Amino acid sequence: MFLKKQTVVRNGKIYHYYRVVAAYTDEHGRRKHRLVKHIGVLTVEEAERMRLELREQSNEKEHFPGCSFSDSVWCTI
Repeated sequence: MFLKKQTVVRNGKIYHYYRVVAAYTDEHGRRKHRLVKHIGVLTVEEAERMRLELREQSNEKEHFPGCSFSDSVWCTI
């Protein structure tokens, strides 16, 4: 999972929205992103903090393959 930024321009003003997505391969072998959670507007600091948290959780998942990160409760040892 990772944080994806979407940039939208409305009436000449730029907006940045964030969402958590997971990469997967569809039935035709194409790589796609599946929306896990829409986050919305974040500051640069908040976005970087969330990226670090997602990276840590991703590393935990590699070390503990039996854990499911799909629900809102994170895997504990």
